[in-house]
Amino acid sequence: MDQNLIPTAYLSGQIDVAAPFPPGVAQILAQRKTAKVIVSDQDFQPQYTFPEVWVASPALVKAAS
Repeated sequence: MDQNLIPTAYLSGQIDVAAPFPPGVAQILAQRKTAKVIVSDQDFQPQYTFPEVWVASPALVKAAS
């Protein structure tokens, strides 16, 4: 599912659980006061680090532009 659609799908009740990127988390928590964060990247630090980076080949980037 497209990350931009996750908050809308969750807030409309189409899905019961969501794993959005940070902007979507903020949107859900702001609009649904009963929503709870079950787990976040911070729960795994410092043992594990999850960089917020996307890596793609130049051909894929060119095709997507």
